[in-house]
Amino acid sequence: APNNPPPRRSLSTNPSFYSWNAGLIHYIAINTESYKFPDETANSPFPFTHEEQLEWLEADLREAQANREKQPWIVMYGHKGWYMNVWDKNEKHITTNFTGFDALADQYGVDLYLTGHVHLYQRFLPLRGSADIRRFAPPSHVDRDCASRDKHVYYNPKHMTTIVAGSPGDKELSFVGECAAMGLLNDVAFKSSQVECRDSYGFGLLQAHNSTHLSWIWEETARPSLPPVTMLVDDGSQGHQEEKVGAASVGNSKYKDHLWLVKDRP
Repeated sequence: APNNPPPRRSLSTNPSFYSWNAGLIHYIAINTESYKFPDETANSPFPFTHEEQLEWLEADLREAQANREKQPWIVMYGHKGWYMNVWDKNEKHITTNFTGFDALADQYGVDLYLTGHVHLYQRFLPLRGSADIRRFAPPSHVDRDCASRDKHVYYNPKHMTTIVAGSPGDKELSFVGECAAMGLLNDVAFKSSQVECRDSYGFGLLQAHNSTHLSWIWEETARPSLPPVTMLVDDGSQGHQEEKVGAASVGNSKYKDHLWLVKDRP
């Protein structure tokens, strides 16, 4: 675990998990590796157990939920996400268990989860992950009804939206065809929930425009020759309008994926 103390605005006293506010967003950092490295976490300068982290997370989410007037959006991030649970049959213990995080995120209405580990870019429909700790177990529920026809807008989603932004890493998994391979191997888990998968490199831009509109743009840096896309732009009222956005908006690169989270109230 890191040796530096957590941010002062966090309820946490441990640098392995903490939170802070920035503008309209309450950010929460979690440690998804406590099952895999129990000795390291127990013997670190700031020791903790998985259960202690979940207790802190619920207390933090409870406070964040009560503070929605000031920070209407809750964004959580960690190394691994919902489909990356692992039961190590050789060592006969769990090495990754996201189920506790998922349950609390669903209970307190976390809006967005940013994760990595897999060296790809993936965007999912709002969902609640499986309570099964087997790897690639299908989600327990997917909110398909909230998505616009082109799946670039989620209206009043019932669950947290997960984005895997692991593509800036090395080519450990991000080879050409990896998305297609994952789709074939994990058809049950991804068939009804995955919207985008790209085995190239890029970065994301997150912006909370107001209490009802939050946007995410993922810009691919490895393939520059992409056509403009249609963005949903808030017009300052309760409505929104479409606008063509191209390469000139962000340097010499062009957008690859975009998403709007829209909700009627905080």
